[in-house]
Amino acid sequence: MVSASPPATLGDRQPAGEGPLPLAVLGVGQLGLNEFDLGSDARLLFVAAPGASRVEMALWSRLAEKTVGVLSSYTRDGTLFAADTRLRPHGREGQLVTAEDELLGYVGGSADVRELLTYLQAAPVAGDIRLGLEIASRLTAVLLNRFASCREVTLRPSNTGTAPGGYDDPGGYDDISFCIWYLRLRHHQVGATAEPRVHWPLGANTAEQIAALHAAGLVSEPDANALSESAALLRSVDHAVRLVTGKPADGLPEHASQAESVESLVRRWGLLARDETLAGRVSKTRQEVRRACRRVVELE
Repeated sequence: MVSASPPATLGDRQPAGEGPLPLAVLGVGQLGLNEFDLGSDARLLFVAAPGASRVEMALWSRLAEKTVGVLSSYTRDGTLFAADTRLRPHGREGQLVTAEDELLGYVGGSADVRELLTYLQAAPVAGDIRLGLEIASRLTAVLLNRFASCREVTLRPSNTGTAPGGYDDPGGYDDISFCIWYLRLRHHQVGATAEPRVHWPLGANTAEQIAALHAAGLVSEPDANALSESAALLRSVDHAVRLVTGKPADGLPEHASQAESVESLVRRWGLLARDETLAGRVSKTRQEVRRACRRVVELE
């Protein structure tokens, strides 16, 4: 979606000719982190500029519906990718297009912890990118100020019922993400003149965020290296699983031939020693992640 000439249905409020589209599309999750992958859902948040009228909101809603339909509709050639808009305020019960003031009020008030952590990954991907950058910046500020004391944020225990290497496994990718979120929230400085201790640009990926935490003195060099290398390994395994099976999975494939193909890919990428199995490497990586996260959190 790009900025275009304003539709005639908006009447006299729209200037003639080319002009900015008063609608921003934020990507959250992997899309917001620039880590979008084969089989990933495009998690989208449609946000209208302040002051939009009821007529304009209706128009943007139709545009958003059309966009989601084009992205996720099945054709003879398949689909582009699934679009997920459930992360908007109030989920499925909320409006598809949210006004900026409503979004900021929701984040500053009733949004739960899981939603807030997801909104930390928001970055503009379409619509008016400049407006999207401004909204995402204000969204992050409201979110960080709400959790300045970090009393509401804890690292949740990982699930133990999925296959090795799953995002929710102990030592899985989610543990790395929660460790990053915890440190960022814990060390945010509040006040008109206080500078945040941790700086990273909107859309920074996991490796860039870990590097920023290390630069701020919040993670030691050994732990930063362990977390970065572990994240890269787990993401590579996830890439391989998606390439072999055509879909995301909570760990290594159960089917023997698929598991062998995944291991062959990872070995070809130079990520396994000659006498090392993928399951063994993933298990070792998970243990390293758990130890690093415990050290980081216990130092607080």
